Amino acid sequence: MKDPTYERFIAWYESINQNKSGSVFSPHKPLAIVWALAGVLKGKRFISYKDDREALEDLIWSQTNLKSRPNCLQPLWRLCNDSSTIAVWISNPSSPELNKSGDVPTAFATSNNFQAGFSDEFYTWLARNLDITQQLIMHIIDDNFAESLHPEIFDSLGMGKISPVVVESERIITSISKVKRDPNFPKLVMAAYDFRCCVCKLKLSLNNKPVPLEAAHIKWKAQGGECSVHNGLALCPTHHYTFDKGIWTIGQDYEVILSERVIIDGKSDTFFKPYIGHSIVETLMDDRFVPNKANIHWHQKSIFKRV
Repeated sequence: MKDPTYERFIAWYESINQNKSGSVFSPHKPLAIVWALAGVLKGKRFISYKDDREALEDLIWSQTNLKSRPNCLQPLWRLCNDSSTIAVWISNPSSPELNKSGDVPTAFATSNNFQAGFSDEFYTWLARNLDITQQLIMHIIDDNFAESLHPEIFDSLGMGKISPVVVESERIITSISKVKRDPNFPKLVMAAYDFRCCVCKLKLSLNNKPVPLEAAHIKWKAQGGECSVHNGLALCPTHHYTFDKGIWTIGQDYEVILSERVIIDGKSDTFFKPYIGHSIVETLMDDRFVPNKANIHWHQKSIFKRV
């Protein structure tokens, strides 16, 4: 039997999760929500601007390509605005001073110990159902981010310090809408690139059989990217993670572009600078499978760490 409170929470979450419809990836609200959910697992009632600001802003900054430090007050307050129909999120004080853009000023938040988080009803429900709270964290992260980034987000939330909650099979609920993964995507992408990393050209074989590398989505599946060869790259683990992290991207001529925000030790670098300007389609077995340029543009605009 489905929990009606859970269904209301999901309806609220899906109504505020607007970053997928925009042209730029902006996961501020989902990250604020999972930060609050992790707080519930730790017995923490609210996100405190005074106590949580630095760490929460570090998390948001690390998972976006913003050039300057984000202001966590924006998602913390705007989630209140998103709760007019389903009262999931509240702030304390409940009617703070607002600036011209409709956000809580930093000075006010500091002097008034601004806090935000789940309403009494939803906090009580989450605290009583820690297994569901834990599931929600995993589902929301999976719904917004590339899989290679999940471990570092869990680490930033302090999940490694929290004892896992045993989830009974009948309690598992997965109502969050998301695109299904195509199990054939990895092998199709790797075969298209001759089982080589399209950047460093690494190819491994064991017992005369190719050892699969990894298939990366250019436009993340979590952000509506399709599971097709035109949206895939065959990459070694290092180039996969750093691509998802925005350390490098692909140019309109399919060349490797390294972020100027990245500092690399030139003495030990064998992974990045030697491949700047090199084409990632050199190992492509069929020119019909070249990456879709709309997906490349999405990665350049939303993920790549631009100066």
